[in-house]
Amino acid sequence: MAQYETTSEVIVSQKVKVALLWLKELLESKQISYQIVGGLAAKIHGGSREVADIDLYIHKSDAHKILADVSQYISKPLTHYIEGSWDLEYFQLIYGSQKIEIGLATRN
Repeated sequence: MAQYETTSEVIVSQKVKVALLWLKELLESKQISYQIVGGLAAKIHGGSREVADIDLYIHKSDAHKILADVSQYISKPLTHYIEGSWDLEYFQLIYGSQKIEIGLATRN
């Protein structure tokens, strides 16, 4: 059974919390803006579904700042994926046993 913790009133599993704190520290140390999306964003806004993975977007121009730091965790390399209804550039990490998907956004 998974362990759960409350983080700022949001209940998440211990593995989500550990991965999220690692990722937050990494992104902020490189001064990379990010946007949390998907199930975790829904949970933060009061949703009740389980958080299976951590989904977020960073600016495309910032990807190079972290790729070397996360290289040992990459499970899907940075590329343009077209899968089903998805058409985006992203890469996937496995940190511990937690899946993290980082999509790339362009600046407007």
